[in-house]
Amino acid sequence: MNSTQRTNIKNAVQDAADLNCATYVVNMALANKPDLAIGICVDGTLGNGTYNAATKSIVFSTNFASTHVEVIRHELFHAYQDNIAYSGGIGNYSLGEPVYSNIEFEQALFHDIMMLHGSSATAMNYSEDEQLKGQYKTWIDSLTNNGTEYPDFSANWSTFETKYFEFLEEFKDTNPYYNAPIIGTLNRKH
Repeated sequence: MNSTQRTNIKNAVQDAADLNCATYVVNMALANKPDLAIGICVDGTLGNGTYNAATKSIVFSTNFASTHVEVIRHELFHAYQDNIAYSGGIGNYSLGEPVYSNIEFEQALFHDIMMLHGSSATAMNYSEDEQLKGQYKTWIDSLTNNGTEYPDFSANWSTFETKYFEFLEEFKDTNPYYNAPIIGTLNRKH
């Protein structure tokens, strides 16, 4: 990478960290993990962005993708899942494998929760069912007090878990790319 690319990526990572408190916490958890160095590179043979659990790196397809804050935020969340949330990491959970759907749904759900009020419901983007999208948005609004605060799961974990799995099934059903076996329990540290 040349110095301009490095500077642009560094600025975009900082912009991603500054999006909101939730993203900041995720990024700080990664930054504070001893001996973790996440590599970043550009490789034109891939999609917009990919987190590679085996190499602990984020690979972008273009210079533009490497400076697109949402792509960086998305892939940093997968790095968080790999290095913080899932004991043993996510390296064995590739496309079509169990937990792949969970991982992608969690990323979309995190986006929807952290964007709070006024954001589109990305976890249901592929659904054509407007009623389903409305039900999902209502759930996000109930978790975030209509977009004014982040969820407190301590009081309603079982309710959250039930709805999580209901919407995970809808997420899988509306996008064949993400239709893989799931892990049917949540670990509260997620």
